[in-house]
Amino acid sequence: MKKRIFTILGLTIVCAGAIIIASSIDTIGGTSAYAYTSGSPGQMTDSPLDGDNCVSCHSTFALNSGAGTFIITSNIPGSGYIPGTNYTVTAAATGTGSSVKIGFEVTSENATAKKGTIIITDATRTQGGGNDITHKTAGTTASAGSNAWQFDWTAPASGTGDVTFYGAFCVTNSAAGDLGDYVNTTTYTVIEDLVSVGEINAVSSISLYPNPAKNYFLLTSTKNVDNVELFNLNGQKVLSQNSSLEKINIEGLSSGVYFVKINGENGTKIEKLTVN
Repeated sequence: MKKRIFTILGLTIVCAGAIIIASSIDTIGGTSAYAYTSGSPGQMTDSPLDGDNCVSCHSTFALNSGAGTFIITSNIPGSGYIPGTNYTVTAAATGTGSSVKIGFEVTSENATAKKGTIIITDATRTQGGGNDITHKTAGTTASAGSNAWQFDWTAPASGTGDVTFYGAFCVTNSAAGDLGDYVNTTTYTVIEDLVSVGEINAVSSISLYPNPAKNYFLLTSTKNVDNVELFNLNGQKVLSQNSSLEKINIEGLSSGVYFVKINGENGTKIEKLTVN
């Protein structure tokens, strides 16, 4: 029987990590090669339903002990997602200038189940879809210590309520193994917009000015205004005023774009407001 000796090159163990190197097997007396391309094995976002994270493999450092910025953002307005609508979601990670490989996994869920549908829009750099998304080998290369990935998300059915995106990011040292890597997690919650298009149109007589505004803005309406709410781009409510006053005080708000939800006797209207 002929004895065979195997040399394994570039083999890596991966969670949501990014050290994903083409592996080849050379055999004495003949050669064969294959490419091993992978992302997270799945369910490693540290979400309540996943119940695990990448530290189970990349175990050198404690979870969330790495320096950097790790965020999930989207074009979902502060007023909330509209069921069945497609939105663009971005997951981004910044480690250090020496970080050359960064991987990720993202999922979306509420307290009981995975919610919404993830759609792959960059098949070169990402894979998965449905309940989660992760990187491919081509999607791990960082630039100046940063990496980012985009995908579409179809909002779930009416009545779902708040949905939270959970993300795990692995900032690696690019060594051929899973040691010396940092794993950080983040969350991003979006609310459901319970306002129908018909309700918005019903109160189209409401307007606000000046826009951009500083310190305050004014409301004018032919109907009574019962309540005014402001949301930032992360979907967080930053102001709620139960008043029919025409002048709304916004002193103390940081500069940026907000969404004003105006609740009146004929329904609700959403307006975009820029604060200087």
